[in-house]
Amino acid sequence: MSIDESGLSLLQTIIDPWYKSLENPQQAQENVLDTLLKEYGKTEYGKAFHAEEVSCLEQYQSTFPTVNYQQLLPYMAKVREGNYEAFLSEPPECWVMTRGSTGSSKVLPATKTHLKQIFSCGARALVHQAVRTHNYEVFMGDILNLNFPSSVHTMTTKGEEKSYGYSSGTYARVNPMFDQVSLLPRQEEIDSLG
Repeated sequence: MSIDESGLSLLQTIIDPWYKSLENPQQAQENVLDTLLKEYGKTEYGKAFHAEEVSCLEQYQSTFPTVNYQQLLPYMAKVREGNYEAFLSEPPECWVMTRGSTGSSKVLPATKTHLKQIFSCGARALVHQAVRTHNYEVFMGDILNLNFPSSVHTMTTKGEEKSYGYSSGTYARVNPMFDQVSLLPRQEEIDSLG
């Protein structure tokens, strides 16, 4: 499969921000921290640590304590009750579960921004490979689905029973790209296996 100049230009718009960040990784990371602090400043958690006053990495490290998942559970409980501002700058779209590779599984909210970033990273990796190798056939045909189920347990959030599952399967299920390509087996089939 070949690709014309306009197609290549479109692909470049997907990977150029990543390539630009590699020119000065420290500045790119500082920009990410600045963006995160602005979002933290909208939350109860961020306000408690004066996120809006933090202007550099050293200040962030001295202001925000190192915490573990257990210490964040009270904030997660508030989010589940409907007060997303306790810990998030926007409401969760869904909840995801980690595989527990470093201990027991953890259940986390996934926002629209988080999902967009996950999909963007995946797209950049795929486009980078295609552009680097000049092999655009990766955009055609079937994609082997090796994700875990997106529906494993239920939880009560804002008074409603909601299903949640592994992050990999959830990302595959809610990714709009997979409605356009053949993901085999379909995520629904994997979910039915439990």
